Amino acid sequence: MRFPVRIIPCAVAAATLLAAAPARADTQVTIGDATVAEAGFKLSFPLTVTSDAPSVTIAVATRPDSAIAPDDFTARLAVFTIPTNGGTNTAYRLEIPVTDDKVFEPTETMTVAYRVIPTGEVPPVPGTPGVGATPDLAAEPTAATGTITDDDAPATKPGASTPPPPTVPPATTQTPVSAASKPSLTSVAKMPSTKQCVSRRNFRIRLRAPKGGKIASATVKVRGKTVAARKGKRVTAPIDLRGLPKGRFKVSITVTLADGSVITGSRTYRTCAPKQKAASSPKV
Repeated sequence: MRFPVRIIPCAVAAATLLAAAPARADTQVTIGDATVAEAGFKLSFPLTVTSDAPSVTIAVATRPDSAIAPDDFTARLAVFTIPTNGGTNTAYRLEIPVTDDKVFEPTETMTVAYRVIPTGEVPPVPGTPGVGATPDLAAEPTAATGTITDDDAPATKPGASTPPPPTVPPATTQTPVSAASKPSLTSVAKMPSTKQCVSRRNFRIRLRAPKGGKIASATVKVRGKTVAARKGKRVTAPIDLRGLPKGRFKVSITVTLADGSVITGSRTYRTCAPKQKAASSPKV
């Protein structure tokens, strides 16, 4: 179940939100953390803005973590103006809908970041972060964390009683699992070769389930920063990375299988230098 994102002005006239918002060095913005049960339908982040200016315009964007969009919440980039009248305004909240999928999941988190829009700068277009010309405030630090707790019980058959815990054999009879039996990263992820440079605009990763197994989730990081997170039905969809950094960079992948085992690995790449146009011969 999804609901549109809302910014609650709390008794402030809607026309005020369209007023010009000069940004000053003494402006302070704080976003509080939020927690909600999955059936609560929305995360509500309290905003506190203090400034000597009459009003402040900010852009706030959601980011995936263990919770991803749209499976767990609705990704949004919101741009709005908060009147301060030279003081502090605590009457606003940023509300992000969560997805109630009726499937038992562990507690998951997502984050938000913000940026004050200076006077004269054209604010970004509200929408979905990272789509088209809409930025995701990737350069801004995390401002708050949203926690989604699951209120769905594990699936059980009607009338079935809770099974007793499995009997663990004595330690002397346990057989250790060899590292060779654990799938390697190359068996679940197909990545570009590191023997040659890669394009900053054409970099694709393909995930595939190992023989007899199933991928539960996957996370891709570039230089330690999460750039893609997948789970559910979309987990094996191709992952296209664009806007890669110049020079050398490391791509790390963490794949979690349905049986709980985790496969990790990384590769270091270098981006190709832009092609130089050949100089034309002078005309005689």
